[in-house]
Amino acid sequence: MSTQPIRDRPASNRNPAAPLACFGFLLLAACRGPGSTSELALGTSLFGLSSPGLGVAVSQVFARDEYDAWALELKAAHQAQLSSGPPANGVDAWTQFQLGLSRRTVICDDAHHWVRGCGVAWFRAPAGAVGDDPPGDYAALYASLGLEHSLGWGGLSLEPEVSLLSAFREGHGGGAHLVPQFNLHLIWRF
Repeated sequence: MSTQPIRDRPASNRNPAAPLACFGFLLLAACRGPGSTSELALGTSLFGLSSPGLGVAVSQVFARDEYDAWALELKAAHQAQLSSGPPANGVDAWTQFQLGLSRRTVICDDAHHWVRGCGVAWFRAPAGAVGDDPPGDYAALYASLGLEHSLGWGGLSLEPEVSLLSAFREGHGGGAHLVPQFNLHLIWRF
């Protein structure tokens, strides 16, 4: 085990187990027992930078009124092999975790909703994926806007979403990098 501070280690030597453990814990904590009036949602997503990536999400509604539903959401995404060359410092994929709040608002009927979200994110990016920066880990704030459409059966819905991350490279000075993303979510609400 290295005694070198985490911020000084190459990105490939950092252990992503802590974010994964947090994701698993929150996934279990989001589950409710039978008879609960809360709504749990699971989802998958496609997103793209230079190649497509896949993601998973879980959300738990904690407040609801006639028009809005507020939820805690947790998302994880991975996009493999962004470049055709050899990986720099062993990082050739984009890995991202997000934790935040979302608000679903009915538009004109119960089948269509605006979904707005905001929160914190962490991601590991390969060289050149965020400006001209080398590979590394980033902490970010994000805001998102989506339009959810019910598919009409089994609690399934489809949501195209755009988001913007304001990211700061861990362990380095400098300003924020703005990182736009487009996601397409398939959501199962139960």
